[in-house]
Amino acid sequence: RLVGGLHIFRAGYINPVSYLTGLSVRIAEEINGSTGAYPHTRGIFGGLSYDRFTLLGEIDLAGRGNDSLITYGEFTTRLEYGLYLIAEYNFFDPDKHTASGVEEFVRLSLELYPLPYVQLRPSYTYYTKGILKDEDDFFLIFHVGY
Repeated sequence: RLVGGLHIFRAGYINPVSYLTGLSVRIAEEINGSTGAYPHTRGIFGGLSYDRFTLLGEIDLAGRGNDSLITYGEFTTRLEYGLYLIAEYNFFDPDKHTASGVEEFVRLSLELYPLPYVQLRPSYTYYTKGILKDEDDFFLIFHVGY
């Protein structure tokens, strides 16, 4: 199965603000080699950064008839070098033509780098819509890179 993608973006700055904006398209083929019937994804994304603050966002349409809507937003600030506070918003509607099935949550994380190649990220997630509505979740990401 082939998955092909195209990302067009522009990064730059207008002092003192840096920016990124772009378009993304992903086309996947079915096992039989056809690409006409398999869901594709199209999206726009962007962000702004000023000093220690970064704001990012993305909106995607997926599916044969652009049925699914996916939205993501993030605000990050560097508290100290190696210590970041991150607030995220996630929204997913698998079929925007029906009233049910929406999933939505907000997440607050503290990202620490005790060593340059070690990441610790404790997170709190609160579900605002969907099957887990009004529930919350705590988790810890431990990542070692090289």
